[in-house]
Amino acid sequence: MKKRGCALLCVLALLLSSGCAELQSYRPIEDINDLDGRRVGVALAWAPDYLLTGREDMTLMRYDSIADMVTALCYRRLDAIAVERPFCNQILQSVKGLRAVEPVIARDGMIAYIANGQEQLQAQFNSFIREFRTTPEFLDIQNRLNEPEGFIPKDVPMLGGEKVLRVGICTDGYPFAYIDFETQEYVGSDVEFIKHFANACGYEIEFIGGDYTAMELGIIYGKTDIALSGISNLWRADVELTGKALCSEIYMETDIVFIEVADWEELEILSAITE
Repeated sequence: MKKRGCALLCVLALLLSSGCAELQSYRPIEDINDLDGRRVGVALAWAPDYLLTGREDMTLMRYDSIADMVTALCYRRLDAIAVERPFCNQILQSVKGLRAVEPVIARDGMIAYIANGQEQLQAQFNSFIREFRTTPEFLDIQNRLNEPEGFIPKDVPMLGGEKVLRVGICTDGYPFAYIDFETQEYVGSDVEFIKHFANACGYEIEFIGGDYTAMELGIIYGKTDIALSGISNLWRADVELTGKALCSEIYMETDIVFIEVADWEELEILSAITE
């Protein structure tokens, strides 16, 4: 869950105008722990890439974007792809004829990066996580994040405060953090989460947006106090080993699942999937 997964644009188009003779070779996944040599696509350096690297029962193929690997799946370059649940839901909403394979591969946790020297903020944020995860507001965010129809943001009014919290965030990290083009405001599950934190602890938020690399550099060079946009807990060990930033506890979880073609005759792109 590193960068933006999908932005849905309404464009109808059929796939598979050729290649129908290969349908007989298709084999649905029966056991997620034994893929019997299948070609599986992942987005490069995302959580599924980390999780599946080293498995000997598959041929792992890395792509620069979700759009590329979905296209490869539809054109039979892949047998399955692996993605986080929110992106899975987007793909299934956008492409007819696909299905999520159950059970899930794994459950990944999301963490925040906190600037070095901000141990007090780290402790404060971790304390808030433990308390907030027991509230109806948290359950609402978690449930909307994994809704099959996609994440629908809600407004969290800011109460303000005397202290300014500089928050590094992705401008294109749907559904975790992104810009609503109608309101030009930051929205997303992580945006709502950090707003609840700021309200509880008396902060005024200053959002500092950019791409994922800019968000990381902002933390490393002390330009921001905290950063979050779907950052996987799988990267914690590497970050802590380098000593470039502090890490929070897990504040939210999401499933990672395989997607495969369920019906080749119904396979149809309903929306363009682009990064």
